[in-house]
Order: sequence, then C-alpha cells, then structure tokens
Amino acid sequence: MNIDIRNISFSYKEGREVLSDTSFKLSSSDMTVLLGRNGAGKSTLFKIFLRMLEQKTGEIEIDGKNLQVFSNKELARVFSYIPQASFMEFQYTVMDTLLMAKASSLPLFSSPKEKEEEEAAQILEAFNIKHLAFRSMEKLSGGEKQLVLIARAMLQKAAFIILDEPTSNLDYGNQLMVLEKLKELNRKGIGIIYSTHNPELALTYSSRILTLNAGKISTYSSPEELIEADTLDRLYGRKLYIKKIFTGENERYVCAPM
Repeated sequence: MNIDIRNISFSYKEGREVLSDTSFKLSSSDMTVLLGRNGAGKSTLFKIFLRMLEQKTGEIEIDGKNLQVFSNKELARVFSYIPQASFMEFQYTVMDTLLMAKASSLPLFSSPKEKEEEEAAQILEAFNIKHLAFRSMEKLSGGEKQLVLIARAMLQKAAFIILDEPTSNLDYGNQLMVLEKLKELNRKGIGIIYSTHNPELALTYSSRILTLNAGKISTYSSPEELIEADTLDRLYGRKLYIKKIFTGENERYVCAPM
C-alpha cells in the first residue's frame, strides 16, 4: 500500500503555520521514522493522516483513493495509531483493551470470541506481559500501558502502524524490544511510521527517514543518506558525531555532541 501526500499545509487558529506546502510518499514496505524538534508538527501530521485534523491545502491519496472518502471502518484497516498519551475513562482490563482492536474487522453487534482472545494472548506473550492480561489498565505503569497499546495496534492488523514517540515511557530494554518487533512486522509487509527524539534509535531502526523543520519535510532513502547531508546538525542546532558500528550481525549507530 502507498500513501501520496501532496502540497499539504496546516495552521492552527492562532495563525502559526505548522506544515507548509509539503509533499512526500509513504510505502507499507518501509519502516519510516519522523524526526523534528519539539513543536515541529510531528503529532499534527499524524492527526491529519487519521482525519483528527484537516489540512488547509493539499490532498492525501491511499493507493489512488482520496483520504476523505474512506469510511471510518476502512480507515481503521489502513491505520492503527498509538498517541503520546492515552487516558482510559473506564476500568478496562488489558485483555479488553486489546480486543477493542477487533472492532473494525468484526460484523456489527458481534463480539470477540475464543479465536480473537487466543490471538491477543499470543501478542501479550510476545511482549512479555501476558501476566497482565486481566489487570485493570488503571493499575499499570506508564511503560506497561505503552506496551499494551502497541500490542493492541498489532492486533488491529492495519496496513500501517503510526506511533507517536512510542518508546518515550519505556526503559532501554523495552525500547529495543518494541522497535525490534516493529521491524519484524515491517518485514512481513506492515508499514511502520513513528516519531522519536532519539537519533540513535532512528538511524538503527528505519529504512527511510523524514525530517520536519520549519514546516517542511525532507526525505532520505536511508540513514547513510541522512548522515551525509549533515541534516541532523542543522535540525538540532548542534554539531554531532555519528558513527556506524557493528555488533556481531547487527549494525548500530552512535550519536554524540562534538
């Protein structure tokens, strides 16, 4: 599946332009990371994809079909979304929260059955949180809640998973686990689009990079292309030392101020 974003502009009521006549493409074959300073408009861009906000100009097409004509159920098959923060109004259990992901794929007035519950349990086990299945979401730590929401997005089985700073509340081990699982999903054909403030993780866990600066998107087909352009120095206003290192079979990046 491909998404074509053309000439998108967006301003909030106070007149500050967040996105300015920006165009780029996304593919479900890519693990795409979005980098930008605080307030650059990363969350705004994601909300435009989800029709939570409407762009001032431009259009978005998904496999040639305009975003605005998708029904909510159709859109749920295109995007699953994990915001920076999520609040539960009721005392749902972890299992109940996961099974909400099946709403878009079940017939009207149907409820999840044993098959869906088994599938949810398998995903919880993959995240090492199966023991939380029947605990109230209100009693989880911030990091545990984040893992549950990411697991729910996986259970939804949308073509793309959008994650707004998915590792911000996680310890380092869980950050790596989540990104490794997302990378595994991407290998199976699910598009991953996520934002982060950690350039090391962005460079290591991406096949394509977008940078958002002063309302404009710049695209890079690989971490190497981004590094050669010295874009991160300009993006963060700091001279950075970036080095690719090899740890056994894996490639990692180290990023430090100079």
